[in-house]
Amino acid sequence: MGEGSEGHEAVRSAFDRFDVDQTGSISRDELGGLLKSLSPEWDDAAIDQMLSTVDLSGDGQIQMQEFLQWIFYDDPGLFQAGELKCFCIEGCSRKDLNGHYVLEQGTKYCGRPVYYCAKTMKYLFFNRRKGKPDQWQVHPELNFRALCRLRTSKEPDSQGPWVVNHGLQDVGGKKTWVWEQEDQMSCREVDLLAEELRASAPPIIHQPLTFGKTGPLGLYRKTDQIFNDRPVYYSQKSKLYIFYQKAQVGKRADGTWGALPDRDKMNRWKRYYYVKETCPAISFSSATQGFSPITATWRTRDGEVLKWTCPDPSKCPERKVKDPDEEDLEPVPAGWKDPDFPHESSSCKSSDQDKEFKWLRAYELSRNLSGDFTATLFGEGTEPADACQGAICNCWLMAAISKLAEYPGVIESLFSPKEASLEGKYEIRLCKEFTGGKTEWTVVTIDDYLPCKYGKPIYAKFHKGKMYVALLEKAIAKLMDGDKQRGRLTFEGKGTYASFFSGGMNNFAWSMMTGLYGYTCYGPPHGEDRAQWQALENLAVTTDPSEEETEELGVLGAGATIQEVELWRCYVKFQKMSGEGPEEGWVPSYILGRRVAKRISKFPWHIYVPEPFEGSYDAKPVEEEWVWEKMMEFDKDNSLVDVSLTYRRSSAELKQDGLLGGGDGETTMTGGR
Repeated sequence: MGEGSEGHEAVRSAFDRFDVDQTGSISRDELGGLLKSLSPEWDDAAIDQMLSTVDLSGDGQIQMQEFLQWIFYDDPGLFQAGELKCFCIEGCSRKDLNGHYVLEQGTKYCGRPVYYCAKTMKYLFFNRRKGKPDQWQVHPELNFRALCRLRTSKEPDSQGPWVVNHGLQDVGGKKTWVWEQEDQMSCREVDLLAEELRASAPPIIHQPLTFGKTGPLGLYRKTDQIFNDRPVYYSQKSKLYIFYQKAQVGKRADGTWGALPDRDKMNRWKRYYYVKETCPAISFSSATQGFSPITATWRTRDGEVLKWTCPDPSKCPERKVKDPDEEDLEPVPAGWKDPDFPHESSSCKSSDQDKEFKWLRAYELSRNLSGDFTATLFGEGTEPADACQGAICNCWLMAAISKLAEYPGVIESLFSPKEASLEGKYEIRLCKEFTGGKTEWTVVTIDDYLPCKYGKPIYAKFHKGKMYVALLEKAIAKLMDGDKQRGRLTFEGKGTYASFFSGGMNNFAWSMMTGLYGYTCYGPPHGEDRAQWQALENLAVTTDPSEEETEELGVLGAGATIQEVELWRCYVKFQKMSGEGPEEGWVPSYILGRRVAKRISKFPWHIYVPEPFEGSYDAKPVEEEWVWEKMMEFDKDNSLVDVSLTYRRSSAELKQDGLLGGGDGETTMTGGR
């Protein structure tokens, strides 16, 4: 390229050829424009890859220094890493978006660096979509979706209003996504090694019991030791340290192993039995420049993200651990024990009765799983995600609890006390009789001991440390005793977790928790005659539309009647009954939203337990229109509605209902207020 001033001029001339607008930096459009003019092989993906390689600062543009390092890339010593940044988002009305977003080294999206906030478990990243303005956005996943956005192609701390997604809301009687501009929200760059941030590293960090292939990380306390400008943490229970490592060796760009250039060094947090730069690791975080372990992403070997919390030190005083199974906390005292529900394998499901489980208090489990070492019964309130099924067949109960959890105060009203009890004694009010239109309530008294394996409950799980689902499950298991019959459900469990193996339905669980009983509508029984259809206009008959290629078989004339053989989406496989056209094939029932064929045979729905309650479980026929009117009525009144598949019909017959499910079943619809 020449020497002295001639070389300088050659470099400047090359830079100016890219820098069309003479701003002193090369934008993505300028880079792409020139590269595409040189060769048609430069597509958008290749240009983004090139920009991400050269743009060490991550600002989406190429400065002269980066341009020089690009030119002299053959000399790795000249190609140094740019400044690694952290951005702090604050002032947002959605508290789940505020936090420190630290650069996740080695991860890029649309050619730009990606920043991760371990506190909110969300990414801050740049998005470029064809036909859409460039923007920075926040979302739990790297995709086109956004929880908030800033329209700019520069850095995320650029001036400009952030717009925040406040979710689906009812606007003028129509559900729509609501976006609002927030002038108080800001994004600013933060120095990761500033004393302010280093001092803010929490004194105690805790990863609640999560058993992936790496096991739980547990509780760690900050020591007085500093390593690589960052604090060192130690677990008294596991005798492990967590410290920050700057990897010096690894796999280089040419595929060989050895000393790494600065730009490729993998900086991350790691766990091991002693603190040393070159020691191995039991587990480690993603590449990061974070000032404490909780600013990085930690995953188990099966990909589960581990969530760190920062508990109040006053709630977890240090003690000497003797038992490896003990938490690094003061133990929870023994609570009240229910003599009618013994803490032994006979109280578990039948397949577990030969196994020995450790019975632990829900109070203790909640404390260790809540993240702040405070036992909680309902947390900040019930929500559908709280109902997490364990190793037992009661999906019907979990589904019912999940739906009922959307109604504030309903499940809470069943419990006494309504806060976590150190004594561990709870009275739960449930409905057990439905006779002559009346209900009979009973109070089920339980303790809070649960069968556990590896420190986790084997049945209902804890979401955010909330106890209520597991305790409600235990109370219902205890209530379901004897050989009594409740509607379509026969109790055979003798008041243990094995009770759930007698089966159940969502509406039965709702009845136990609300004292109300609604409608249960059933589709046709096994072997019902196939539905009949009539063509409303001439319809093209084809082979199976689910295949990639179809063949036209002819035209079914308007007014022709057919018998349904199978349904796939809006297509009907048929055998002709009358009219002109092929004897069999597939025809559509809708075209671009327009009905072109209608079903002319009645769909044989039946209803159980009509309103008012008559104390009878005999089925009564109802019209199809009545079923859909009731569903619309329930939806308008915000009532509970359940559509499920139970085991009475073949998979092929299920398709008559327009509902698809795995395995054989019978379509049901349950609703009530």
